[in-house]
Amino acid sequence: MKLTSILNPDYIVCNLSGNTREEIYKEMLEKVINQLPDSLSVDGLYQEIIEREDSIKMPYESIALPHVRNNKVNDLYVIIGILPNAVKLKDYDLGESQVVIMSLITDEMSDLYLKSLAAFTRFLLNKDNFNNFVGQKNPSELLNLLNREKVTIKSHVTAEDVMNRDLITVTEDDLLSNALNIMTAEKRQQLVVLNNEGKISGVLRAKDIIKSYIPQYILDMSNLKFITSFEPFDKIFKEEHNHKIKEFTKTPDLIINKDTPLIQFTVPLSRGDADVVLVSDENNQLLGTIALRSIIHKVLRG
Repeated sequence: MKLTSILNPDYIVCNLSGNTREEIYKEMLEKVINQLPDSLSVDGLYQEIIEREDSIKMPYESIALPHVRNNKVNDLYVIIGILPNAVKLKDYDLGESQVVIMSLITDEMSDLYLKSLAAFTRFLLNKDNFNNFVGQKNPSELLNLLNREKVTIKSHVTAEDVMNRDLITVTEDDLLSNALNIMTAEKRQQLVVLNNEGKISGVLRAKDIIKSYIPQYILDMSNLKFITSFEPFDKIFKEEHNHKIKEFTKTPDLIINKDTPLIQFTVPLSRGDADVVLVSDENNQLLGTIALRSIIHKVLRG
């Protein structure tokens, strides 16, 4: 299914004039308001959008993806806006945005919305595609670009659509102290470990590091109330500069490819079979990671 099959040239603005979130969003909403029930207004829909964005602190960078779910909306409306110059829409954004893909949806249209959003994201994450997209002068040119590049809506949401591409990795020969510093700075409980060829070697989990310093007889105890003085952390502090990460690396719970359907990695995550799923290419190089929060953020609250 072509992405352009759900797009209306009347809902594409290739030269937005606004400079603030309010001006930009309202200019885009004006494009569709006459197609919506009289009970809906530009001001009302704008308030719904910003309340949702601000409640979950959704940060944007390069591409903004505002949307609102309202069952009074009678269809899926996708409004595309391109700014002549990038603008930082919110204080908590990671950077400025130049493309705004706004969606108005009902609960019944959630599946198509997610798949269309995934199609936009896959296409625009490529730098050349992004530059071509923002360079289009009118709706007709933009739609022709999407058709020429054969941008399609896939039949199902896949790992590629929800994975986290903000990768923080360590190598097998890094010191344990370096990994602990990264975990602290990045607020991570586990890191992906790469070998000297840049391929996935395993994962380093905070719980495995600490567990390795606790004697087995204590781990086997069911009643720990009488133990008060034992602290494994003293030993970690003394030895963290002497041990390499590969000594603590474990086999990943689950590695999948980018085309794996949503249900096939959501179930293992939900069952607790894996804390984080790794997404790799055919050469075992890391493409992204998926945790339950990724699914909540991009699917349930995407």
